[in-house]
Amino acid sequence: MVSALPDERVNRVPPISSFIRANKENRSPNLRRIIPDESGEDSDRDFHHANKVVHARRLYELQPELEIHSYNYPFITARIPFVNYESSTFARIQSRLRRIPGLKARYSPRKILSPVIPIILPGVDYSAESLVNSLALENEGLPDKSKLGWQHLDAFADYCLGIMALGRETYASLIDAWYYGSDSDSYFQALEVLAEEMLHHISDEIAGPRYTERAVSREHYWMKSYGEFPERLDIVLLRLRDEYLGRLERSIKQNRVESAGSSLVPSQVLPQEP
Repeated sequence: MVSALPDERVNRVPPISSFIRANKENRSPNLRRIIPDESGEDSDRDFHHANKVVHARRLYELQPELEIHSYNYPFITARIPFVNYESSTFARIQSRLRRIPGLKARYSPRKILSPVIPIILPGVDYSAESLVNSLALENEGLPDKSKLGWQHLDAFADYCLGIMALGRETYASLIDAWYYGSDSDSYFQALEVLAEEMLHHISDEIAGPRYTERAVSREHYWMKSYGEFPERLDIVLLRLRDEYLGRLERSIKQNRVESAGSSLVPSQVLPQEP
């Protein structure tokens, strides 16, 4: 179900528009984490790369469970009288529909072609939906900010159609942990935020983008409340929590040494396994 994760897919970094550069300049000093000896754009590029590597590792470890869990997604959009999508009856009906010729594809998960979120915007508190709808990332010009909306007050990141806007506090917690080696509850919360937005993207992959209120509630149910998958995800997060503490700093220093006298860009080198 999940396709391979070639290095070139993990390493791909999208162009950063003038809007994103302007957003960096507006970050509060106590929330902006700059990697020593790196410019703001370079540090964000290294963070972007590390973030994609973490996504790829998490997906690789969860691949068997994710393939099974994807069939639990509530694909039926029509209302079934007296049957809730959280019930076992709903699951049985959906399973039987897959046996009908011509309906299997409609009620089965699609192949996951691009499991890693393509565009990750660090330290951006605007909602991803407003960034998509306003075409703010389509060119190098500054967007009309009257068309942009903020993330919900209780949100730490936002995802829409292949774009994740990672809030400033979440971004700061990840930099503090991945570069400075600072472990905290906010760090694990940030990893949980990344996992949740990753599953939003996976949901788009297996069922297609669905952003109605009913579709979002079903998606959240699939992500958090079905079987053993949420527990398995927490186990993976707990292991990655310790594994990546301070790893970004070590990776950057190693890449600088290896790239001395060469034409390679440090952030293009995948962090090596310990």
